[in-house]
Amino acid sequence: MNVLLSAVITLLISAGSVSLSAQSTSKHWVGTWAAAPYTAGSEHQPPMALSNNTLRQIIRVSIGSDTLRIKFSNYTFNEAITLNKVTIAVSPNAAKSAITTSTLKELQFDGKPNVTINAKGEVYSDPVGFDLQPGMLLAITTYYGQCKSSPNMTFHYGSRTNSYIVTGDKTTAADFTGASVKESWYTISAVDVLAPKTAAAVAVIGNSITDGYGVHDGPPNKWTDFFSQKLLANDATKQVGVLNLGIGATLVTGAANGAASGVDRFEHDILEQAGVKWVVIFYGVNDIGSNVSATN
Repeated sequence: MNVLLSAVITLLISAGSVSLSAQSTSKHWVGTWAAAPYTAGSEHQPPMALSNNTLRQIIRVSIGSDTLRIKFSNYTFNEAITLNKVTIAVSPNAAKSAITTSTLKELQFDGKPNVTINAKGEVYSDPVGFDLQPGMLLAITTYYGQCKSSPNMTFHYGSRTNSYIVTGDKTTAADFTGASVKESWYTISAVDVLAPKTAAAVAVIGNSITDGYGVHDGPPNKWTDFFSQKLLANDATKQVGVLNLGIGATLVTGAANGAASGVDRFEHDILEQAGVKWVVIFYGVNDIGSNVSATN
């Protein structure tokens, strides 16, 4: 895997300099984290209903900034859902629900604390000032209003880290004592940062190898997290965000595991990410194992 990471870093540097030496003062949105949304199915429902309850989810970002926005997705569901309140804070330990309360910030949506996401819709929060450090663990805590449990609810199985659900509005709670736990993400799909024009993102599309099959107790624990660490440590690539859009048990050529084919989801999951300049395609193992013809 170290050989793979070194090869990709070399390709990024040779494909286009991302050095800070000619940094522009203007900025644009660049993805620092992402997860591909797809349907939960009947077997991956939250352990307790999300409606009128609070869900805390922990992610690892790649590049940092002083301003961010978060994308929330209802992409696969045919009914609207409501987010009553969302907060963000530093997570000091990805294996626990606790947050650093001094960093707590509440998100707004068109200047309001709540938002309804229409059926098959997605929304961005308003930009918010936050001291987001490169490689930081970020807790996103959502108090849901209307959000029916359904096989078509939007989620991402491969979080490889626990999410925590408690009753009522606990968006400012320091810890989630007695929480129900589920190793999945729901509703969140991207975090973008306001970054210099020289910054850009590399998006990775694939299946379970990219999505982190077999790893737990993260983040960081996927190969894309270690790839990001290598980029952050290199002056020439430390403004490159890494976006993992892998979905386990999926195919390049056809729908599988509640997700569209790699071909069909490429535009939404890759091309619609903010600031993408490079794409890594690490896909096809499941197609080969399913004896899919190369002509497909």
